[in-house]
Amino acid sequence: MRSQPCDDGDPCTINDTYGSDCVCYGALFDENNNGICDLNETGCTIPENLQVFSITPDMATLTWNAVIGADSYRVGYITPGESGTVMIVNTNMVTLTGLSPESEYLWQVRANCGTDNSDNVEGPSFTTSAAGCPDADGDGVCDGDDLCPDFDDMLIGSSCNDYDNCTTNDVVTADCECVGTLIDNNNNGVCDLDELCASPTSFVTNALSPTSGTVAWDPVPGAVAYQLQYLIAGFGTGNTQLSDTVYTFEGLPPGSIIQWRVRTICMSGNSSWEVGPALPLPNSLDGGGGAALRTGDRLPPVDWEQVDRELSELQFDIFPNPARDEASLVLSRQAEGTEAVVYNLWGQELARYSLDGVQVQMLNVSEWRAQNTAVVVVLFEPGQPPKTKKLLLVR
Repeated sequence: MRSQPCDDGDPCTINDTYGSDCVCYGALFDENNNGICDLNETGCTIPENLQVFSITPDMATLTWNAVIGADSYRVGYITPGESGTVMIVNTNMVTLTGLSPESEYLWQVRANCGTDNSDNVEGPSFTTSAAGCPDADGDGVCDGDDLCPDFDDMLIGSSCNDYDNCTTNDVVTADCECVGTLIDNNNNGVCDLDELCASPTSFVTNALSPTSGTVAWDPVPGAVAYQLQYLIAGFGTGNTQLSDTVYTFEGLPPGSIIQWRVRTICMSGNSSWEVGPALPLPNSLDGGGGAALRTGDRLPPVDWEQVDRELSELQFDIFPNPARDEASLVLSRQAEGTEAVVYNLWGQELARYSLDGVQVQMLNVSEWRAQNTAVVVVLFEPGQPPKTKKLLLVR
């Protein structure tokens, strides 16, 4: 189990794995490297994601991300060459009124957390529209001069979500459409997710030591994940899901023989199982005592259906983790009546997904209105205790 993924149940850690002592450990969630879990930060952090909306000749709406622990915000704005205005607001949004038409405005905001204040942060400058100028989208550009009269031009070039699983790196284009790049690793003009889910090929095995070794295969276009099953005589069976094409076995008895098979998991379905070559581990570091499997030796056939029955407990993983805009929830098998529910760290439900008849569920992380934090994904299977995974959000 060493180095295999796990969940230590601590929201302040990420990338949890089993250590050499068989205990599940994770790395501290500490992006500012101050030795304190970011979720437990007591300092007053700066507001982020400052934006301007609904610009008219005399009004504009300013927004920013809420700061944990802030009880108010100090907002200041000014037209260059004139005196400025300062106000205290209790929410992370304020609409400025009484502005002058066709004028440039600069603004900044800071968080007030009781006796502690954050630094001031400058927001994007904006220019009010001309008096009497039609501006349907309120972006400060007259409709006659606007590339997209019904869309805020300031969002051109920003990331978006076109809700097409066959595209990636979605951005708002100059014609104000959300467009992504086709996922087509083999450059045949067909979305990899719509192609048949091919089986893994080109297997490679490597004995690293008497107690460890690796198995590997070539990447499959359109693969969301891979499912690996294995049988080790005298040690047991195992099942894991991974997004990589290399898996390392560790902590095995010296001289073990690893028999294994792997299949591809795609959005459109699964490939057939492919049995890889057996991986024999040496009995000692110097090879003394003979190899566990000699040339010409034949192993008894594996009853993979029996192995599958032994590994029938439903498992799930999430790739990638951490995630930004999207992630894939991958089940070890299809299960009727199963649901996945996403909760924030305060126990509030963010999303719910029915997993009837599916093995891969896309998670639209950008819709959860949660940023730079961790969420808990709980899998509910009828008649079974809930299973949980922690997902770190980095947007």
